[in-house]
Amino acid sequence: MIFYPKENHDISEYTLAIIASNNVFSYLLQHVLILKNLNIAFKKLIVADIGLLGDQRKTLIGILGDKIEFVDFKNKNFNTGFKTQSDQYRRIIDNRISFLKQLFENEENERVIQLDADTSIIRNDFSMLDKDADVSLTVRPVTPWDHILGQFQVDYPNCGVIFWNNPKKCLNFLDAWERYKNNNPPKDGQYEQNYFLHACLEKEFKALSVQKIHCAYYNCYEKDWLNDKTSILHYKGSTKKFGKGGGDFESRSDYLNELVFGKKIRFN
Repeated sequence: MIFYPKENHDISEYTLAIIASNNVFSYLLQHVLILKNLNIAFKKLIVADIGLLGDQRKTLIGILGDKIEFVDFKNKNFNTGFKTQSDQYRRIIDNRISFLKQLFENEENERVIQLDADTSIIRNDFSMLDKDADVSLTVRPVTPWDHILGQFQVDYPNCGVIFWNNPKKCLNFLDAWERYKNNNPPKDGQYEQNYFLHACLEKEFKALSVQKIHCAYYNCYEKDWLNDKTSILHYKGSTKKFGKGGGDFESRSDYLNELVFGKKIRFN
C-alpha cells in the first residue's frame, strides 16, 4: 500500500508513554520542557515511575500540570550512573510490556506513542505517519545479515519510538512479545530490543498492518539524518561518538541540539 504524506498531521490524540527512573531524569526533564516550550500537541504524557524522586515528580507536574500522569511500579531503582544494556537498565525496561498493556486496555488511550526518556519531540509535523496502520515502526538500514535474528533483514526497528496507532488490536502482539521474553532468560547485553525483534517473527505481529518509517523522521539519532521533516530526536548513547560508557547527558544532547536549535540547551 502506498502512503501519501498528509499535511496538518499532528499527534494531538496520542498518549505519550515513557518509562523513567532517577537515572534518566535529566533526559525526561528535557523532554517535558521541550514539549511545553515548543507547544507540541499531544493528549497526555504517562510516565511509568520506576524510581523517580518525589521532588522530580513535583517539577514535572509544575511544567505540564494535568497533562502528565504517573503509574507506580514496584521494585523501584533510585540509583544513577548505570548504562544501557546493564542488568539494572534491563530490569527497569523489562516493565515496558506490562506498562503498555495497562495503557492499551484503557479506553481513554485512543493511540499511544512508546518513547524512550532520552527523546524529544521538536515539531508538530507528523505528515509521514500513517495512522491507519496498526503500528508504525521507526527503522534504520542495516548490514545484510542481522546479528540478533540470524537472518537477512533490510530494515531494523528501534524500540526508542513506536507508534501504536490501534492499541487494542496490538494486545495479542504484546502477549507474544512477553511470551518470548519469559521463555528466553536474558544473556549478557540482551534487553527488550532483542525480545521485540524475535516477537516480530510471530504470527501475532504478521496479523498487524505495519508501517515502517526511516528513523530520520521520528527517531533521529544521527546528525546526517536531520531534515526539515525530523520531528523526534533520540539522544542515544554511543561509545564511538562519545567515548567510554556511551556519553553523558550533555554530550549526547549537544550532539543533536546544537544543530537543531543552534545552541547547547541547558536547564537550570
